[in-house]
Amino acid sequence: MDSSPRTVSIIITNLEQRLRNLHSSRVHDEQTLNDLESLINECSNQLSRLSSSSDSTLVALLVPCLLQTIVSLSKICTEKSDMIISGPYLSQDHMTLLITNTKKLYNQIKELIKSPKFPILISNSPEQRNFCAQLRLVADSIANSDVLTTLICQKLIVKILTGGDDQQQSQQLSQIKIDDVNDGLIVAVYGSVLQQMTIISIKSFRDKSDNNRESPTIKMFGLYLQMLHRLIQQNNTISQIENFTDFFRTMFQLHQCLESTCQQNRFQVDFFNNTILLQEILQNFILYSISNSSKLFFDDLSLELSSTKHRYASLIFLFRIIEALDTILIKQSTDLAIHLINLLISHIFHFIDQCRMQLILPAILPISFSKTQVEYGSLYDITYSLLMRLFQHEPMQTILSSMDKLLQMTDDNLSVTSTSVQLSSELIIQSWFIYHPSIQLQYLCGLFLAELLRLDIHSSLINQLLTMPNIGLVKFHAYDTLNSSNTFHRMYDFYLNNYSKESITNSTNLSLRFPSTIEQLYPFIRLFNTELNSNQIQHTIDTCIYSIQQFLSLPIITELTCKNFLLTLRLLTFLSNTNMNENFKCLLGQLTQIFIILDEQTANDIRLELLRVFTVHSNSLDDNDLGRLLDFILTTTIESNPNSITFHLGCLDVVDSLRQRQSRSVNITDLIIQLIVRYGNEHQCSNILKAHLMRVFLAYISNGNDDSLPVRVKSQCIPLRASIDEFEKSKKNVVATDNRIPDENVLKILDSTNSTTKQKSIVDGYDIQLKFYQTIVNELEFHQCSISTQNPNEMQQD
Repeated sequence: MDSSPRTVSIIITNLEQRLRNLHSSRVHDEQTLNDLESLINECSNQLSRLSSSSDSTLVALLVPCLLQTIVSLSKICTEKSDMIISGPYLSQDHMTLLITNTKKLYNQIKELIKSPKFPILISNSPEQRNFCAQLRLVADSIANSDVLTTLICQKLIVKILTGGDDQQQSQQLSQIKIDDVNDGLIVAVYGSVLQQMTIISIKSFRDKSDNNRESPTIKMFGLYLQMLHRLIQQNNTISQIENFTDFFRTMFQLHQCLESTCQQNRFQVDFFNNTILLQEILQNFILYSISNSSKLFFDDLSLELSSTKHRYASLIFLFRIIEALDTILIKQSTDLAIHLINLLISHIFHFIDQCRMQLILPAILPISFSKTQVEYGSLYDITYSLLMRLFQHEPMQTILSSMDKLLQMTDDNLSVTSTSVQLSSELIIQSWFIYHPSIQLQYLCGLFLAELLRLDIHSSLINQLLTMPNIGLVKFHAYDTLNSSNTFHRMYDFYLNNYSKESITNSTNLSLRFPSTIEQLYPFIRLFNTELNSNQIQHTIDTCIYSIQQFLSLPIITELTCKNFLLTLRLLTFLSNTNMNENFKCLLGQLTQIFIILDEQTANDIRLELLRVFTVHSNSLDDNDLGRLLDFILTTTIESNPNSITFHLGCLDVVDSLRQRQSRSVNITDLIIQLIVRYGNEHQCSNILKAHLMRVFLAYISNGNDDSLPVRVKSQCIPLRASIDEFEKSKKNVVATDNRIPDENVLKILDSTNSTTKQKSIVDGYDIQLKFYQTIVNELEFHQCSISTQNPNEMQQD
């Protein structure tokens, strides 16, 4: 029989016309049934002919049409069987036979396509590109209804376009592989593969509640990633991709299943093992972008990240991109590195703050996405390690991006629970230990410290930076920056600055500095409070006294004057070596009187700041002033609202600061006991206040200078004694188990004063619980009361 393209074209036209007639038929009479049965028989004959044929042109032209016809017949038989059986022309048994025959044909043609020799036969045909193009359209048409057949077809197409699966097939197909032609076929197949991955992901992960069900689907994704990898390795494929939007959306959808399975170790291992090839795909895209100085891949990534709702999936995909970029940058440098690192870090910080649930649960991730059998770590640790990888390539930009994140987080109350703040702080501190001799880093840290002081944010980080070794030049740079009117001294213009320029302020002329206003004194004292001479300390005290007197003499207190008064009080908390200064003691006495007469409703911020002053300088307080202060605290009502809780937390800090007070009078000791007993017996105390009381009282037991005080407290406060006894008993008997110990990253999120080294695992569950509460207490910024307006219910729900 003639099998020329013209003859085959006639056969295809005939099959398509008969199929259209069946689709358009509205009357299910005997002729319609005969046409249906006739077409099924014709397909059977043609399929038998193809199965035994070695004519590559015939097979290449006819198989896609035959597959489409059989798929359509199967659909017709299924949809119209009830109508046909209800008529007088066909029995149910006959209809069942037609359906069976159609299914048999469907299975036969799939077996033909799956046979090992089939791709080699097609590759010998001059119509192989036409075959791939037509088969792709058929596969797309059945993508939703028949996932497995679509997979078979797409796998065959990729095999023909790129080469065989195994070595033998690859050798056979490499001789006859399709020449690279820029007709868009490979890119079209690439798009179909992405579309099918999205379909499978939505169908598999949407309606099923059993999280162990995805293993077959994950293996299918592994096959599709193999296809993508082969397609993009073909010459000119990546250059023909107009945008990467579909790729990113597909990958986000693929990784979405990780959010609900973050604690299922078996599934996580299965997922990452089957998606290893994604790393090579990302490397191909990134290498092309770097080699051609193209930002398209990363620009599209940024746009999709800005609009995606899959936060955890986006974060994990970002991790994979960073690992791929790290692999590329190790081998090849690029001028785009600074831009890319800044872009990736900014997105990581955004998404890590959105994934608190995975931090607390905790989620586990592989330390490498490109290998199997690797160790797994926590979300926080993996994030930190990836940031350090970027740091190895562009240290200054990584640090600058981290600093920029911290400067954007201006609300200290929100920064307490921000993981990105913790990560940024840890990276900056760690970088100092690694590169502190660098003049460039010293200058950058000076600019950063100046910005922190100017904005008055992240007080804990400032304190930590100021205690770092070899920090002297940084403090001088920071002070010069604050006093400079040159706008280019801002850290945002870091790369434009002359960081080799020596600072104006130095150890020689520091003793000659006497800032005249509170605004000038505040950063000066924060930077150099341990290096001041007696004249500078006296000058500071005199300036504060004058500022306070000016405030108290005002007929009307405005927001600006109140802010200046708070800054004065805050400045006092950073003064040191004031114990022997009589003027300062008198000032504290005046502040005590102000504290007692203040209205708690309208001056809560001032009261909280005064408590911090009393806590820092409790040893300088006169016994009479201290007695009046403790008497007032003892009579202040304990309520359940946030303002009251924050106030009494500050009061407990004052009590805690008196543990080591020298020559403490009997009256002061009695007042301390009364306060502890009062808080211990108070039923209205919130849990956070009780936890802080426990911490304070345990400190008196273990590190106080009066052993009789804890005994007297226990004799007068039964609830507190019971809590302490239970704590001590449980501390001896507790057995650490994984399900009882909160993840250490909970502490890392909340503790912005964490040390630069990683926290070690704590096996004592009660110690962790106590540290958890202590961390919250330590991080409360008493000079701000925004918690009372932003989250009025959160502190009441403890």
